[in-house]
Amino acid sequence: GAELRHVLRAKPRAILVRTAITLGIALALVGFYHFSGLVRYDAGRLTLYLFAAIVGSVICTNALCFEAERVRRALADGERIWRILVVKNITIAVLVIGAGLPVIGALTAIGDGNPVAMIDQLVTMVFIWLGVANVLSVLYPLRHEPVSARLHDGTWKPFLFSFALSYGVGLTVNVMIYWRLWSRQYAARELAGGDWAAFGLVLASALSSWVLLTVFAVACSRDPRVRALLSREMIPYDKAARQGVQQRSPGGG
Repeated sequence: GAELRHVLRAKPRAILVRTAITLGIALALVGFYHFSGLVRYDAGRLTLYLFAAIVGSVICTNALCFEAERVRRALADGERIWRILVVKNITIAVLVIGAGLPVIGALTAIGDGNPVAMIDQLVTMVFIWLGVANVLSVLYPLRHEPVSARLHDGTWKPFLFSFALSYGVGLTVNVMIYWRLWSRQYAARELAGGDWAAFGLVLASALSSWVLLTVFAVACSRDPRVRALLSREMIPYDKAARQGVQQRSPGGG
């Protein structure tokens, strides 16, 4: 509840602006795919792609450093990293799924898609992406700062690499999602419960992946080198500039 209030009241501008930028990039890519003839999207796939772009954005994949000062205060107060990640995950899941359900309802009303299948795709995508995002948040954190500051402190290369990394990871996540959706179609034909039994199995698989990936992320965060990297990247860019903290890649020692 506190995290939802923070997103909606305390600092909506930063998150909303970032979300708008992400949607703009996603729509540009969809437009390129469609008009180039590489991929054509129906309404259901377009909806899933756009919501996946939000979950795969820096808000999730850099969750510990996107609002680093809040995270540092929480850690200083004794909060555990796993709880910070889970709270942020559940908040994003509530927002994205809450925004997706009316869209699915509208598509169902006009006869464009199976609501059970679309909800299954949406929930599966959200939790698989959140699990992967938790791992990226720990292993590849990046100080949150204006682009103009990145040009001066040398962080623009890791910043651009984070986009390429997120896109590459997104392809892997899509494979995980499509494999589960294919399994769902097969299970719907074979199981006595039909669509709902398949829905439950795929949902359980997505939740299990989220839990396992989050556990892996938390285990990695206990490594002294990873912890030192997180501590360095959580320093606000203005303080980092005064202290002479340099950006390093995760493999840079």
